[in-house]
Amino acid sequence: MLSDITRKDLRREADFRRLKSRHPICLWCAFNAHPAALEFAHLIPRKFAIGTGGALCSNCHRNSTDKEKDMSFKPNTQDPDRETIGRYLDALADWLFQISHPLKSFGQSLIEEAEAASKDEEADQ
Repeated sequence: MLSDITRKDLRREADFRRLKSRHPICLWCAFNAHPAALEFAHLIPRKFAIGTGGALCSNCHRNSTDKEKDMSFKPNTQDPDRETIGRYLDALADWLFQISHPLKSFGQSLIEEAEAASKDEEADQ
């Protein structure tokens, strides 16, 4: 049985584990053609806090982390906890902004599919 497992199978399994999903898709642009082209992106920079994240394609991940290059990772204020929360909320807002359009498009496509299915059912009756 183990001899049936190929190197390709092992690479895909490693991709799924790294991305924490068996059906990874870029949260920003919906790319899902190949899991090796996706990366696990942290919601906020890891240097500020350990946070959750999701899959982004390589291009979207580079775009999302570009502004981090100009950030100081040392607290700049006398209130590092409040600063970290502020940075977290700022990063969360960026993520929500980026995924709002794909979410809306996906929601609209589900509504259209449901409406088409209802019309088909009515036509069959």
